[in-house]
Amino acid sequence: MMQKLNDGIRIPPPNYFDQFPVEKRARAAELWSQELVPEILGRFPEMKEILAGVLADVLTTDELRRLAEVGDQPGAVRLQTKQPLTDQDVQDFGRLGLVALAKRLEETKETMNELMRVRSERWAISIVGDLMRRKPDLFSGIYR
Repeated sequence: MMQKLNDGIRIPPPNYFDQFPVEKRARAAELWSQELVPEILGRFPEMKEILAGVLADVLTTDELRRLAEVGDQPGAVRLQTKQPLTDQDVQDFGRLGLVALAKRLEETKETMNELMRVRSERWAISIVGDLMRRKPDLFSGIYR
């Protein structure tokens, strides 16, 4: 999941550059790739904290423990790489209540997605603000 987020950062949101005057969009795209993307990637560990916070706000302590244990199982790698599970994997996942945990994650998906969206946007705004404070000349005249 984190790699998918990491890869997605390099691509601006749809219509992102529409907020800039037409004549300044090329400069905005340059700032995105040369300044914002490296800044975001440098602070990417903070995104793990945001995700952990969202999970902690939605799941119980027991569900979080079981989720962490599932991730520690050898079968977790096989699940991610779509390899066949062993009998031991099935037993381990059964012991951890993986089916019930998957159901709970599905039930809370919308809430988690919305929390993640709001907190990620707030995080991104803070990154831009920090960069603008440190390097104000980069942004002079870029916004309307």
